[in-house]
Amino acid sequence: MSLSYNIKQSDLFNADLYPEVIAELKELQRTSYQMNTPFKEQVVISFLKNHSITSRWLESDREICKLMTSRAVAVSHLESLFNCSRNNQRFLEGLERYIKEQVRKHQ
Repeated sequence: MSLSYNIKQSDLFNADLYPEVIAELKELQRTSYQMNTPFKEQVVISFLKNHSITSRWLESDREICKLMTSRAVAVSHLESLFNCSRNNQRFLEGLERYIKEQVRKHQ
């Protein structure tokens, strides 16, 4: 199933409008909260945004890299939201800021 979001050029990210994204991030946070890796937020965002993980991160942040690439946590809504908002930089910045806050949270 391909997910699609209609993100307009004037839209700003508002987490309350995307309950599936909130749920996916809660599960990702729950699964990764004990992983004290230096680039956790960057790995998550890079993977969701571009399906890209640098070799540096593979060395320093193995746990979170493995979690993201193994698909152990559902992230299809997050990936789709990134994909559908590529042409709206302000929306992307808000989405990335929200992801960083959520991934960084402690239970």
